[in-house]
Amino acid sequence: MSASANAFIALGASLHNVLTRVKSYPQTYPAIDLAYSSADPLRNPVVLQLPSNGLRLRFDGPDQRLRLIEVLDFTRVNLVYKNQEVLKGAKSEPLVSSHGPSFRHVYNRLFGPSYPGEYVPPADQSPYGTYILSYPGVAFSFPLQHSAWSDQCDFVALLSSSAALPATSMSIFQGSSWPEVRAKLFIQQPQYPRSSALIGKSRESLADEIEEWQVLGAGKLEVLRRTGAPLGITLGETTPQDLIADFG
Repeated sequence: MSASANAFIALGASLHNVLTRVKSYPQTYPAIDLAYSSADPLRNPVVLQLPSNGLRLRFDGPDQRLRLIEVLDFTRVNLVYKNQEVLKGAKSEPLVSSHGPSFRHVYNRLFGPSYPGEYVPPADQSPYGTYILSYPGVAFSFPLQHSAWSDQCDFVALLSSSAALPATSMSIFQGSSWPEVRAKLFIQQPQYPRSSALIGKSRESLADEIEEWQVLGAGKLEVLRRTGAPLGITLGETTPQDLIADFG
C-alpha cells in the first residue's frame, strides 16, 4: 500500500518524526489535531488527526510509535496497491463524500478472496451495522443493513448485494488480521524502525535503535538498545567521540 504524498507515514515511525514532517508541509497538511490523555499518557494512545487529508494516526503512549493508520475519507488521499488505485474516480466524483471502494472492487480487483470477517451490530437505532473485512495488514469497514445480516449468509453474496454500501474506512496495521492483532496492537514490538527513511536498509549499516534511557544518579545514565548490550554514559567523562562511536 502506498500514498506518495504521505510516504513518511509508515508503521513504526515515531510521533516526533511524523509530526516534524507534517509541520514542514503546511500546504499539504493545513490542519493538524493532536490529542492525548494528560491524566494517563502512558496507557492511552496518542492520536494525530489530519482532517484535510482524511487520515487518523494512532501512536502507543509509552514509545510513541505509529501503530495504526486509518483512512477516514478516501477522496482526500490517493491510495495505490500494486499499481491499482484503491478508489478509482474519486477526484472526478466529488459527491461520493467519504465513501470508498465497493466490496467487489476490494474482493475482485485489489486483494482477492478472504476469510469471513466480523459483523458489528449498530450501537444506536441506525439501520446499518458494520462488516469488517480483514486481510494481512489491512481491513475495510463496510456499512451493512442490519436487517439483512445473518450468521448463515454467505458474506461474499451479502456484501455484493444492495444491502452493503462502499467502505467508509480502511485500517493499516502490523499483523495477519484485525481480529488477531487488535488486542495487542499498542503493546507488541514494532517491526519497523522509527524513521521511515531506514526501512529496507541493512541492519549492519545502522546504529542500533535506543529503546529506553535510565537515569542512575550521580551523573550516570544507562541506554538500553533494541538488540545490543546496554551502554553507559557518565556526564563530564563520556566524550563526543565516544557518543558518535556508540550511536552513529
